[in-house]
Amino acid sequence: MTVTVTVKIYAYVSAYDGPREISVELPEDVAEAVNQLLAGPCSKLNMDWGSVNHLLINGRNYHLAVAEKTKLKDGDILSFVSMFCGG
Repeated sequence: MTVTVTVKIYAYVSAYDGPREISVELPEDVAEAVNQLLAGPCSKLNMDWGSVNHLLINGRNYHLAVAEKTKLKDGDILSFVSMFCGG
């Protein structure tokens, strides 16, 4: 089953030059969804993802979502954020 989610890219994710917000259809399984996302619309994020950039799912850490076997739902928000940002 697939769901439609919003992907937001914030702050220092400077290696990424695509849109900062997209709506995309992904599998409901979190790990599969992220793999598909990084292989497709957000492939340019692969270079720093996990070491410099982090993924939040509805404000929660991606790794917690995988560990808890969370399923994505229509309307969920996946946010790529930088560990370091300032103003």
